[in-house]
Amino acid sequence: MTLDPYIANEYMAHGQTNQLIERARNYILENLETAKAKFKEQGVDVEVKLLEGENIAKAVAHATEELQSDLVIVSSHGRSGFKKLLIGSVAQSLLTAVKVPVLIVKHA
Repeated sequence: MTLDPYIANEYMAHGQTNQLIERARNYILENLETAKAKFKEQGVDVEVKLLEGENIAKAVAHATEELQSDLVIVSSHGRSGFKKLLIGSVAQSLLTAVKVPVLIVKHA
């Protein structure tokens, strides 16, 4: 969960949450649990974890070290050109931020 510094200033500085943060957190946790259940149906046990921070790549890099992960799998829209310049690429950032292999799954 990437936190907008303006909306999450008090949360980031003092741990004081607000409605927007809690709504986003609950939405993400529900989606993670849904994904976990779908994997379980296929016989694959997964662990889900909500990461919070201002920079996705740094948060994931820290988590991979903490969890001693062997692989990071990330989905990408595959934007290119001007859109990629404006939006940035989390997948690209992960390639340099983490110390383990990164599998990027492109979807349309």
